[in-house]
Amino acid sequence: MDRVSRLSVSEVTTLHSSFDSDVASYSAAGLGGMGVWESKLAGRDLHEVADVLNAAGLGVTNLVPNGNSVFANALDPDPADPGERTDALCAKLPALAVLHPETVVVVTGNVFGRDPAELRRTCVTKLRRVADTAGDLGLTIALEPMHPSAADDFSFVASLHAAADLVADIGRPGVGILFDMWHAGQGTDAGEQLRAALELIVGVHVADAHQPTRSWADRKFPGEGTLPVEQFVAVLEAGGFDGSYDVEIFSDDGTFGCRFPDSLWELPDGECLARATALMRKLLNETYSIPATPPKGDRSREDPLEQGRRHV
Repeated sequence: MDRVSRLSVSEVTTLHSSFDSDVASYSAAGLGGMGVWESKLAGRDLHEVADVLNAAGLGVTNLVPNGNSVFANALDPDPADPGERTDALCAKLPALAVLHPETVVVVTGNVFGRDPAELRRTCVTKLRRVADTAGDLGLTIALEPMHPSAADDFSFVASLHAAADLVADIGRPGVGILFDMWHAGQGTDAGEQLRAALELIVGVHVADAHQPTRSWADRKFPGEGTLPVEQFVAVLEAGGFDGSYDVEIFSDDGTFGCRFPDSLWELPDGECLARATALMRKLLNETYSIPATPPKGDRSREDPLEQGRRHV
């Protein structure tokens, strides 16, 4: 199978498989990259991890560290103190830098009942420190806004507009936005918000949506749900995004409290990866032409969403 350099899968998609199993199956699937989760690297020497990935021909796309939020989140509740969390995240960045990820993913976390203005001020201060540490290491920080239904568990930033405002307040060149299609692509104005934030997009998570959605851990493979994945890709390409498309699937099998009878996490890895990448492979491989980036200053001639519709 031909390798597609900009096609990646995040390791949470194969939640119950080990890092070594992921490397083997992702490489065999012809991926160019892997969205690495630090939770699968416990006890591993990161130089050895980098060697394993290089030997398999896999780059690291969107790296998700443990404790990647200023405030607690549902996946990383401890410690609760934002200062301790920031200390820990900054301390691990030099080790993680040996993996040369495209982005390091962060979220804000949240504290129920806390004054929103206070949360924001604290986040700006702490994320400036993370950004400064990352910048010294040549790393890019990607702030991921979450769907409003996941706000209490993960983030008080629940839209691309809100993420852009926070990035502006942080005011560091190495901080951008991770556009997660499931989280930020479900609103009726998703295309408009994406176009407005294009210059800040440094990473992309790809997933599709059930309607109605049963929980934040209930996603579908791209092309099998209700989101205009092809149109989002057209907008990104027309806007000059040149990073990886990282398929990230949460599909609860009871791990997060809901056992869906059609959980994608119960599929064999090979079938999971084939279905996860089918549409994106079609969009990215040499036999399928993504609309070219228009010359600078000439993007008004055609709406990128219309370009996407023509090529579907």
